[in-house]
Amino acid sequence: MRFWFVPMVVASAMCVVAGVTPIIDDGYIYLDYVRTLVETGRWGLVPDLFSDTATAPLNVLYLTPFWIATGHSVDATLALAQFLPTFVLCAFLLRTYRHGSVLPVLLTVIIGFLPPVISSIGLETSWTAAMLAGVWWGITRRGVVSDRRGVEWGVAICAAVAVMLRPDAAFFMLPLLVALFVRDRGWWRTVATSAALLAVEVLARWVILGSFVPDSVWIKQNQAGTWGHYTFFSGWELFLTSARTSVVVLGIMCVVAVVTVVIAASRCRRIDMLLAHPATYYLGATVIYILVAGFSRVPPYHWYYVLPSVAVVLAVTGILQEASPRVRQATVVGVVSLIAVLVAEWSVQTIRGEPVIGTNWATEEQMYTLATAIRPHVRGQRVQLEGEIGEIAYYCDCRLEEEFSLSTGLRRRVTREIAAGGWGLRWRVNYHFREWPRPQPPPRWKLTFVAPRPGEDVVYEQDTTTFQGGTVRYSLIRRVR
Repeated sequence: MRFWFVPMVVASAMCVVAGVTPIIDDGYIYLDYVRTLVETGRWGLVPDLFSDTATAPLNVLYLTPFWIATGHSVDATLALAQFLPTFVLCAFLLRTYRHGSVLPVLLTVIIGFLPPVISSIGLETSWTAAMLAGVWWGITRRGVVSDRRGVEWGVAICAAVAVMLRPDAAFFMLPLLVALFVRDRGWWRTVATSAALLAVEVLARWVILGSFVPDSVWIKQNQAGTWGHYTFFSGWELFLTSARTSVVVLGIMCVVAVVTVVIAASRCRRIDMLLAHPATYYLGATVIYILVAGFSRVPPYHWYYVLPSVAVVLAVTGILQEASPRVRQATVVGVVSLIAVLVAEWSVQTIRGEPVIGTNWATEEQMYTLATAIRPHVRGQRVQLEGEIGEIAYYCDCRLEEEFSLSTGLRRRVTREIAAGGWGLRWRVNYHFREWPRPQPPPRWKLTFVAPRPGEDVVYEQDTTTFQGGTVRYSLIRRVR
């Protein structure tokens, strides 16, 4: 009874935190999909228009019952939806850690308050963090518990679901394969089960949604230039201006993790056991992830840092299993101090109404004001958009058309790649079942952050503040038919 009570208390507390946390624009994208699905029965970002830019369809389906039950309340939906992944995360850490419940609870809280995680409320990242903890539980418990088959299933499901939620979590699977191969002869059953689960999901995506991977993956790869010289490698340099605490906290944890792995290596008589160590797995996975993401030139969206951030915390957690009692006691003091600093940073940002780490061109309040201000002008009509889409689409009562709702630019790329032949044929296979929307004349309305040309009919303007402190002016333009 006590075991279930502890994660319930922690999860309930994080529900309250999630309920008052400012939401980034992308959090509304999932809610837009939920609303379109419930109200029209279609899959899309805006009503009556198919699109496949929700990274995790599972997250859309997960949020749907909460959205219905809360009467379409954004804050209540995301607060209640936060309970289950937090509960699962805490439960996995409690089941794995052998030296009491204090540190697992504190580490659950510190993961919950990591700026990349707390700024991603509404996205699929909370469940991804829980699945990473489940993999750590499986690696640690294999050969320890009597029900080994249950552990095999647990690892397989957690690994598969992590990739379903975040395709980039696949880069964590190679070190996992090494760890399983070294630790247990039954590794192939886990790998086969996980691969089978993923195959079912991929097949469903291919046939139902028309693509093996979400369109958002391809679209965001083409957005690197919009971030200037910043890439995934230099992203933390960018976030030093808005989330210095996060950079310092994770820097400290990285140093601790690396040092302790080196110590473990010096004590380890067999290299294979070192490779199967949870800390080695998570640090190795983090290095692979950072290298692949960096060389892929993906933009430094802060949710791309959730996986390596959580992995570093879990690496430290694995190390504490073998630490002396005095080290663990000192760690409790250190973790409490880190949590206090993170909570203070979160509190300040919450009072200001901004996410701890933001990538938006406006605060949540500014985006809401913009969306409701254009509503009486557009009156439910089509609007061409250049800029953020999630919160505007949720509140404007109109049909926004842009890259993420139409995938028009992606369609041109697919056509070009197929025409080129060779490797371009993989695009033909990938989009074999996709039905692209028919071209339509430009909408009468345009909402843009680009300065209007002389003579254009501007009916509304609003200045917004970017997360870097700059200013963007949105203009609603009425086109002459």
